[in-house]
Amino acid sequence: METSELIKTIRTRLGVSQRDFARAINVAFPTVSRWEKNKTEPFSITWAFIADYCEKQGLDKKIINEIKGKGEVTFNDFGSMAKNIVKNNSKDMEYVFGLLFSGIENLQKRVEFLEKEVEKLSKEQLK
Repeated sequence: METSELIKTIRTRLGVSQRDFARAINVAFPTVSRWEKNKTEPFSITWAFIADYCEKQGLDKKIINEIKGKGEVTFNDFGSMAKNIVKNNSKDMEYVFGLLFSGIENLQKRVEFLEKEVEKLSKEQLK
């Protein structure tokens, strides 16, 4: 499924607006709109946040597996984000500002999530 279709399907099945979905995954509202218009793609880390949100909302496994298949979080993702930000890409800047202003509680949740992902990656690399 294309990104635009998948994001719309997720929102429809969860019964949430673009704005509410954006708030739930801590991105700017226009970002969701751009995804649904196939103008941009979520970063791999964002797909991980979307999958986590959908699991917590009880979305069916088939959709969650498709989300997870869209992007596996790697250490390179953070480098890619940083490169895009340095280039002053306004879309990425908006994304980062959305993260920065999402609040301490949400930031803590992201840190905890990232710590778990780093731990999983570390264990996989040791195998």
